[in-house]
This record gives sequence, structure tokens and C-alpha cells, in this order.
Amino acid sequence: MTHPNLEVKRLRLLGKRKIYDLPPFKPGLNVIYGSTDTGKSMILRIISYCLGKLSIVKMAPEVKNSCTHALLEVKISGEDITIKRDLISPTAVIEIFYSPLDRISTKPDKLCHITGKKGLVSLSSFLLNKLKIPTLKVPYAPKNGEKSYNTISVKDIINLIYLNDDDIGSNSFLGMDHPSKHIKYIESLKSLLNLDSSIVQDLYITREDLRKQKNELSVNSEEVAKFLTRNSLIISKELSSDKIQSLEKEIVDLEDQKSKMENAIRLANEKIQSNPIAHYLREDITSKKEEVSEIQEELSFTQIKILEFRELLKEYSEKLERKSTLFDIYKKIDLANKEDPLYEFLIQEGEEINIEDLKSELSDLSFKIEDLKLVIKQNEEASENMGAKIKEELRELSELESKHIQNMRIYLSPQLEERDKGLLDLGRISETILNLKKWRDILKDYQSHKNRSELVEEQLNNTDKKIVDTRELLEDKEKEVIDKLSNYFADFLEKIDQSGANDPYINKSFIPHIYSDGDNLSVYRIPGAAKRVVVGVAYYTALLKYSIINDSYIPGLLIIDSPGSARGTNSEDPAEEVDIRILNNMFKYWFDFAKESDLQIIIVNNSPPPEEIKQECVLTYFDKDGKNGARKGLIDDL
Repeated sequence: MTHPNLEVKRLRLLGKRKIYDLPPFKPGLNVIYGSTDTGKSMILRIISYCLGKLSIVKMAPEVKNSCTHALLEVKISGEDITIKRDLISPTAVIEIFYSPLDRISTKPDKLCHITGKKGLVSLSSFLLNKLKIPTLKVPYAPKNGEKSYNTISVKDIINLIYLNDDDIGSNSFLGMDHPSKHIKYIESLKSLLNLDSSIVQDLYITREDLRKQKNELSVNSEEVAKFLTRNSLIISKELSSDKIQSLEKEIVDLEDQKSKMENAIRLANEKIQSNPIAHYLREDITSKKEEVSEIQEELSFTQIKILEFRELLKEYSEKLERKSTLFDIYKKIDLANKEDPLYEFLIQEGEEINIEDLKSELSDLSFKIEDLKLVIKQNEEASENMGAKIKEELRELSELESKHIQNMRIYLSPQLEERDKGLLDLGRISETILNLKKWRDILKDYQSHKNRSELVEEQLNNTDKKIVDTRELLEDKEKEVIDKLSNYFADFLEKIDQSGANDPYINKSFIPHIYSDGDNLSVYRIPGAAKRVVVGVAYYTALLKYSIINDSYIPGLLIIDSPGSARGTNSEDPAEEVDIRILNNMFKYWFDFAKESDLQIIIVNNSPPPEEIKQECVLTYFDKDGKNGARKGLIDDL
């Protein structure tokens, strides 16, 4: 039989004053016992914390004030791995070493996170992978009448192998104090026992999707069917298929006619183009267009010259104005007096003091300006004449084109009629083809919907059958698993000789039951905390035994905190204490079972195991006063 293998080997606390080491754990039964408040339960809490619990519940002040990190060496599937975790900061990065605790290096082999850090794998994913446990889905809370799903984490596995001192004998057993938490406990257990109910739920989801598809296809098919009926078309599957084939043939024939018609139109156009009369008329029109184009080109050139001459005229006029100003200054200045401000102005302008040259330049500019004005006027008149000429030429071109059209009608009427008729026929054929293709596509869609609807109907029927078959298979398997668990549960209670626990069994909801004084009692209704503790311990032991003997994903590890200490309300009531005889019988059962199986059991308790097995199974014992060589506690230097 196969099951994940997980074995605790060493636990070390890195303290601020010293290192706190426990003796090595071993395969089989390991017992830590001693006085209360010495740190025994903290050992188990730290182990579960290193294995993936989010935080340490009820952190002991002496540990918090004395220690910084915990190192847990485990063997997973034969591989030695050491996990280092910060005791003060639960969200700190977790260091993983692929070696025993005493041989770890300063640099970890892998880093993991507990709450989510970019670039790091979670500790849960790392451990599940090492344990070779696949991704298992479990429902975790009802939502709108449907189950929502999550995946099993290593924390869910710890809940089923570690019975802590808060849950043992209390109403929080199996998470019953919180409904959604209880669902997660039980559904996780079923998945780890290979009773994956999510398979059926996935089939239900598939069936719902198929039903939606079928309804959508039915609505679409009905709409198309109504449309076709309104247009007097038969819509049975066979006839619609025949109609599609008929339409396809008709479209092919029309496409052939369309091709022939396009060829006939091309030939008609060629005849029109080759007709001599049409040829001469086209030449006259072409010649006239060329004349218009030449005049337009000349007009454009003239207009550009006018713009250039105007720019030049502006430049000459500005120069004449400046020179005239200088001439006026020359007439007023005393050239002999170089202190004259006007003389200084002339020097700044860079003008030589030569009145005759200035007069000559003024005269030359005046003549140039007059010449430019005359040229501009002549070009503007030419531009107006060309514009009028273009209008006249365009009028003659329009008359020529009208004459061409009239002549075409007179001399080319047969060819034009042939072409125009072809164009009309081509248009009708093209429109018919479009309409036929539309009908063909509608019928194809209808037939496709019908085919898909039939396929979905077949898939729906197959899914319904799978649901029935899978439910029956799961129910049979679940009954088989519950029967085995009940046998192991009953065997434990019988072997430890627990009175008042008659006909013990585990019900369909995986809750342990006993008969007491004729009453059928679940673990939560059992009077007396001591008996509730024993029943809870029996249940967890049954899970361990099942995981060892049968295929499951539960590791061969069991951790129980304080099986001899009941959590009742009246410490003086004998019903609130686990009988020492029963407790000793439990130790013997675990010892014998562990000797013959590949498993590990770790028990923390106030009292020791019976003398006949004590030497072989005690890991360590604590005493507040350190009597008889006992260790004073987990933090033993306070």
C-alpha cells in the first residue's frame, strides 16, 4: 500500500542565550511527558508551525523572549530536509536545506513563503510536492446553493494528523465550532482518502454548461425555423439539406451565367471602342482637352510671373523711399561739420557722401518701377484674356461632348443596347446570387444548430450517465472506507477496554459515534470530557491505521497532545479524567502498532507511559524542579 512518508527527526531552537536541542525523534512511538507548563505542548505547536501552520497558537512567553528561530529536520519520502522558520515573524521567508540539521550550510538551498511573496514558492506547495500529493480540490463553503472549491494545503493535512490540546475532547473537534471550517476538515479528509467528491461536482458543472448550450441552440433554431416557415420553406433536416444542395447548384449555374455575361459586356465595350465614328469623336474631344490644358498651363505661368513682378515692385519701392530720405538729409546737412547729428546718422547707415551718385540711383529706381508697373499691367490683361479663352474653350468642349453622345446614340445604338442589357442582366444575376447565398447560409446555420443541438443532447445524456455511475462508485467506495475506518475505530476502543463505548462506528458524515446506555451519541454529545477525549484519540488513530493499511494521501504520522488530560469543567469529577488504565492501554496499542508498521507517533502527556514500554518510547521528560535528572523544561536555563 502507498501513502506519503513524513517522519520528524530533530527539533532545535536558536536562542538568544543558547541553543535548545531535543533528543532525536525516532520511528515508532515517541513520548514526551512531565510537569505542566514546562513547554511540552509548545514542542508540538512549533513542529506544526514549521510544517506549514500560519502561526503558533498560544506562544509561550519564555519561548518568545528567549528564541528567534526554529529548525525542524524531517525525512520526506526518504530525503532529509531541514526547515528553518522565524518564530517571531510568521510571514518571514522560510529557509529550506536539503540536508540533516547538523550538516546545513550557511546558505539555504531554497526559499519559501507562507503568505505569498513574489518569486517564491509556498511552503505548502513545496511540502506537497515532496510528499508526492497531487492537487486535490475540496468544497470549502456553500455559495448561492452551489459549492465553491479550494485546493488542499499542507495545513489541512496537519489538522488530520495533529490532535492538539485545544481540540481534544472539545466541541472544536474536527472544526465543529465553525461550519465552514468543519466542511473543510471533512472534505479534505475525504479527498485525502481518495474520495474526491469534486469529480461529481465537476460533472454537474459540465451538465449545467451543456444545458445552457442546448437552450441557446434551441432558441436560435426556433427563431430561424419561424423565419423559414413565414417564407414557406420546409425546414425538416432532410429537406433543408436537399434545399441547400439545390441552392448550391443554382448559385453555381448563375455564377457561370454571370461570367458569360461579363465576357459579353467586355466584347460589347471592345466593339464600341473600335467603331471609327467613336474613334474620330474621341480624337476631337482629346484635342480640345489638350488645347484647354495648354491655355490653363500658360495662365498658371502668367499668374506666377505677376506675383514675382509684384514682389520685385515692392522691393524697388521700399528702396526708393529709403534713398529719397537720404537725399533729403544730404540737402540739409553741413558736410564740413562732422559734429552734425545727421552726419553721424549717415555714417551709421554706411552711405558714402556723394550727392550725384544718389541722384542717379534715385532716377534709375524710378524708371525701373514704372517699367515693372507696365509689365504687371500687360500680364494681368493677358491673364484676363486667357481666362476668357478657357471659358470659351470649355463651352466648345461641352458642345463637342454632347455632340459625341448624340452621335454615339445614332451610330452605336445596337452596341450600346447590347452592353446596357448585359449590365442589367448582370445586376439581376448578381442580386439573385446574393439572395440565394443568404438563404443557403440561413439554412446552413439552421442545420448546423440542429446538428450541434443533437451533439449536445448526446453529451448531456452521457454526462447524466457519468454522474449516476460516478455517484454510485463513490458511494460504494465511501461505504467501504467508512466500514474500514469504523473497524479500526472500534478495534482501538475494544483493545484499550473503554467502557460505555458500545458499538462504535463512524457515520456517513465521518463523525465518530458510540452507544452509551442505549443512546446513539456523536463525539460531541458524549457526557464526560474524559470519554470524549478517548473517542477523539480513537478516531485519529483509526485515520492513521487506515492510511498505513490502505492507499491514501495521509502521511504515516500521528501527533497527539495530552491524551490523558481531559478538558472538562470540573477537575474533581472522575468523569473529567482519563483513567490511567485506559491511558496505559492506549500507549501499549500505539507501541505495538508502531512496531509492526512504517509510521511515527508523537505523544505529549503529563504522565509517563507504562513501565514495560517506557524505556523504548520515551524521548524526554520535563520537571519544573529538575528532579531525578529531568530537564527543567523546553527553555531550561530560566
